[in-house]
Amino acid sequence: MRRIIDLESERRGCPLRVLEVGIDRGQMLAFMNGRASGSGRFGLPELFERWDGLDRLLRPELTRYSYSDLIEHTVGREALPCLRSYDIVIALHVLEHLKEPEYALQQLSTCLVPGGIIVGGSPTMPACLAPLRERVLRRRAGPFEHVSVISPQRLQRFADDNCFSVEFLSGAFLSRHSGCAIENSRIWLRLNLPWGALFPALGSEIYFSMRLKGRRAAAASDQ
Repeated sequence: MRRIIDLESERRGCPLRVLEVGIDRGQMLAFMNGRASGSGRFGLPELFERWDGLDRLLRPELTRYSYSDLIEHTVGREALPCLRSYDIVIALHVLEHLKEPEYALQQLSTCLVPGGIIVGGSPTMPACLAPLRERVLRRRAGPFEHVSVISPQRLQRFADDNCFSVEFLSGAFLSRHSGCAIENSRIWLRLNLPWGALFPALGSEIYFSMRLKGRRAAAASDQ
């Protein structure tokens, strides 16, 4: 995710305006500062003009981060509050919590400047199994738990229907074991990346970047 954002900064050649949706405890902005979340105050890296955060519940500890603005709002069928225009919208581990993720992406796309990008990631599985898994999740889900399954085909279909071009789509890993020392191994990382690229639906998580294009970009800019 950070590499995609860095490349977009190089492409535009000016500080970026970012909207992060689902900021949780501020981990993404902390990572962009090159440090793990912990004590102390985090500044805004120079490659950003602003970094706004939107979440259904704003945690008190977020005040130590240098968000340009914090917006408390639930993404879904409710209309979005009046937002600025952004170069990048980040939806990292958000879509799987929404019953209508495509509608949420449509809403968020109206915040993009012409040629802006949406980047994100979520758990995944093959499209042939996704509907069954989704039905199981929705029967068992509690408040704000996973209710949707985001397959590569589902993301591509959204892009095709809404004038986006998918620029990056890849799984993340073959397998993982949180806390295991092997996860910090460069060799293990390099083995996982080709697997994710070749079999994006078979790596437990999928990450993507899609760019708003053509007449849809112009319409979003007018809005």
